[in-house]
Amino acid sequence: MNVRLVNLHPMCENNTHLLTRATRYFARNGHRLVPRGERADLIVVGGCVVTDGMRARCERRVLELLQAETKAPVIVLGCLGALPERLASGERLQLLGCRDGARLDRLIGAHVPFGEVQAAHLERHLPYLPDLGANNAYVAIAEGCVNACSYCNIKRAKGHVVSRPPEAIEAEVAALRAQGLASVTLLADDCGSYGLDRGLDLAALLLRLAARVPGLNFKVYTVFPALL
Repeated sequence: MNVRLVNLHPMCENNTHLLTRATRYFARNGHRLVPRGERADLIVVGGCVVTDGMRARCERRVLELLQAETKAPVIVLGCLGALPERLASGERLQLLGCRDGARLDRLIGAHVPFGEVQAAHLERHLPYLPDLGANNAYVAIAEGCVNACSYCNIKRAKGHVVSRPPEAIEAEVAALRAQGLASVTLLADDCGSYGLDRGLDLAALLLRLAARVPGLNFKVYTVFPALL
């Protein structure tokens, strides 16, 4: 099957990380990734809903895509799939949230589950800050948030924080260090929320990682100030 991935908000590290995982997921399941202009049997779209304005812009792009691509089915994956306003699942459109990997597995008949696919580097990313370079890797540590900020839709889209086990993070970081990488960026919707669902916190994770991989530089992506 020919699959095209469309990133409607490449400045968002979390959205781009999800679509990079999707790129590897479809490849590992035997599908061919095709660029714009080539015939696609399936189009997978990732967008952003952090504000109502951003959600409206991304939904408009999805509706335009459905009009332009009159045959290929479309899957909206991630935050936009979890918290739509104008979009609805139908014959050609499926809406899947960030935690709907098992549904995606069933839709495409995957033999490699989405939950088993990770990505250390971001593909087709347009960062707000200068690119951290090939010597930096991203490691996802959590999804969701403990806060309820009025200006932000992330908790509504992703729910309460779900933290990865520290053992899994430690093993992934150690493997990246063994590859010669000099720095790792810990990625989450709010890194400050890490571990609060497990009786842990971000400081405990950082101390654990520093003890396991001394000399590795750690960068922390997005921390709610009150949780520092």
